[in-house]
Amino acid sequence: MTALLEVDGLAKSYPGRRGPVPAVRGVSFSIEAGETLGLVGESGCGKSTLAACVQGLVAPDAGAIRIGGVSLTEAGRAERRQLRRRIGLVHQNPYAALDPKMRVGAIVAEPLVAVLGLRGAVVQSGVEACLADVDLEPDFAARYPHQLSGGQRQRVAIARAIALDPDLLILDEPTAALDVSVQARILNLLKAIQARRGLSYLFITHNLAVVEYMTRRVLVMYLGRVVEEGPAARIFAGPAHPYTQSLLAAVPRPDPAWRDRLMPLPGELPDPAAPIAGCAFAARCPRRLEACTAAPPPLVPGAAPDTLVACLNPLGARAP
Repeated sequence: MTALLEVDGLAKSYPGRRGPVPAVRGVSFSIEAGETLGLVGESGCGKSTLAACVQGLVAPDAGAIRIGGVSLTEAGRAERRQLRRRIGLVHQNPYAALDPKMRVGAIVAEPLVAVLGLRGAVVQSGVEACLADVDLEPDFAARYPHQLSGGQRQRVAIARAIALDPDLLILDEPTAALDVSVQARILNLLKAIQARRGLSYLFITHNLAVVEYMTRRVLVMYLGRVVEEGPAARIFAGPAHPYTQSLLAAVPRPDPAWRDRLMPLPGELPDPAAPIAGCAFAARCPRRLEACTAAPPPLVPGAAPDTLVACLNPLGARAP
C-alpha cells in the first residue's frame, strides 16, 4: 500500500557568506493515511525547512517528495497545484498568520475562492462548515482577528487550512504561542478533526509532552539529520540516541523532586555552515567514540522493534 507522504533523501541548503548552509541533510520518512508523525528537535535543526519543502513552498536541492505515489518534485506546474491542495499548513503564531484587515469569513473563504473558484452561497456554506468543524459559531465570520483570543485565532487558522479538504496537515508548533490552558483545547480539537476527516498530521514541535500526547511515531532531528525514529512510546520509555535522552531529561515536570534530576543539554549547536566530518552531535555527546568524528553514522535498525538510530554507541549498548 502506498504511503500518503514519502520523503526520500531530502536535502536543502541556503546561501551564506561563507558558502552554502545546509538546513536539511538527506532526510527520509513516510506518513500513512490517518497517521500523526511527530517531528522534534532544537530550534535550528531544520524542522521548518523540511515542512516548507514538503508543502512545495521551497524547492529542495536533492531528494524526492511523493504524495500518494505522485512526485511533487518532478510534477509540472498544473499537477503541482493539484498536489499542493492535498496539504494544509497551520503556522506557529496565530497573531501573525491572519491578515488583520480581513474578516474571519474572508480569511476562511480565501482558498475556496482563489483555488476552487467558488462564489456566492457555496462559499458561505463552506465557510460555515469549516467554522463549525473548529467549534466556532457562524457569527465569527463577521469578526476581525483583533476581536479574537489567541485560541480563537488558531481555530480560524485551522479552519482555513482544512477548507480545501486536504489529506495532510502540517502543524508547525501550532500551540507554542498559546497559554497552557488553551493548548490543551487546541490539541483535543485537532484530534477530533482528525477522527472526523481521516487526516494525517506532520506535527512539528519542540514540546515533547505534546508529541507524547498527539503522535504514534516520532522523528528526532539534530542539525538537519534524523538521529532517531520509531514509536513514540518506545522512544520515550527508552531512547537509544544520547541526543534524544538529553531532550527528554531537559523536560521540566510538575514534581519538586525532579528539579535535581533535570539535565539541560550542554554546549551549543555547531556552526551549520562549518563542514562536519563525523556525527554532528559528537562535540556534545558523553558517549562519543573516536570513530564518531570520522563519518556521519548511518540510520540503522535499533535494538527496540520498529526503531532506527544513527549512533555508533547507542544507549543500552556496551561501548566498543
